[in-house]
Amino acid sequence: MSDNSVIEVNDDVNTIEIEVDKITVDKNVVDKFFTFDDERHNGKPITRIEISPNEKYLITYSEEDRSIV
Repeated sequence: MSDNSVIEVNDDVNTIEIEVDKITVDKNVVDKFFTFDDERHNGKPITRIEISPNEKYLITYSEEDRSIV
């Protein structure tokens, strides 16, 4: 017969609780942050931003417009 041991792991050690009801986001502020005046994405909001590994290029993507700039 083998000797089996039971090890209990406390899964809550790396858990951070955030009360979602207390977080408020003003949609107008978010739209101002992710929308630029030059209308590169036909005025649609930018949903993703990527930077090249050498930090020389910035690429933006608009999910609504399906465009990459």
